[in-house]
Amino acid sequence: MTTRPVVSILLPTYNRLPFLPQAIESARAQTRADWEMVVVDDGSDDGTAEYLAAVAAADARIRVVTLPRAGRIARLRNVAAAEARGTYLAFLDSDDFWHPAKLETQLAALAAIPEARWSYVRHVPVGEGGEPLPGDGPHTRPPRSGWILRAYLERRTVVSVPAVMVERALFHQVGGFDEAFELAEDHDLWLRLAAAAPVAGVDEGLAFVRMHPTRTTRLSPVPGFHWHIAAYEKCLRSVESPELRALCRHNQAAFAAVLARRWCARLRPLRALGSALRSLRYDRTGAAVWRYAGRPMLQGLTRDFPWTRRRRASGR
Repeated sequence: MTTRPVVSILLPTYNRLPFLPQAIESARAQTRADWEMVVVDDGSDDGTAEYLAAVAAADARIRVVTLPRAGRIARLRNVAAAEARGTYLAFLDSDDFWHPAKLETQLAALAAIPEARWSYVRHVPVGEGGEPLPGDGPHTRPPRSGWILRAYLERRTVVSVPAVMVERALFHQVGGFDEAFELAEDHDLWLRLAAAAPVAGVDEGLAFVRMHPTRTTRLSPVPGFHWHIAAYEKCLRSVESPELRALCRHNQAAFAAVLARRWCARLRPLRALGSALRSLRYDRTGAAVWRYAGRPMLQGLTRDFPWTRRRRASGR
């Protein structure tokens, strides 16, 4: 490719061959053709390498970087960003896919709001076969334009990986993905982008997020809460507004309390107690603990935890 692309699509993958072709073909079907794709393969051993070699041979806009298995998606995305040449970066995971007008619509939105340096669309949850899933959820909270840090902290809007397009310069300005994060590295980046620049929100469902049993967020829900709390801690160090700092603490308390509830469900009372105490450090009123974990912790103390089962079995 001799001309510089407008958009660089960054696609990390590892052993996702059943879903990967749809992701790549959704990029190739875009109504804007002035893009490149950097695929970073994290040492797949399921035939992905052979498939990617064939795709790259057929389309000069696609480049493949193969790494030894690292298991850290933030690292893969940063490697792809370092290889990118486009003015904008667009993120696409190998189990998700796009509407054909996604890139064109976002570029138009950015052109309409000159001060905006990044953009996101509404995402649509789909099933394993790509069919839209019914029901309301966080994905129905509309994208917003302008400075959205407060709205994001208040959870009045949701940002997902395949929904985002960002100036490459801004991505590097804020430091890219934090490779210390094992999970929630995207949430951490959205907080930093929202604090750094206005955004152009597009309230159209142009990014499709596939829900399936091997999705990372389904395999690792408990550790994910820990990393969300860490992201808010980083945000606290960079914002001065008392109101925004209070929102960060509120969210930390809520995530720690939900973590306590998850540990209750796993019959891990000491870890549940530790998470509840952590929540209280962030919010001394205990409102989050009571709201999210009060009932399961009380039930655990009276019925569910191992020592109460032993007492019942002994008749005491």
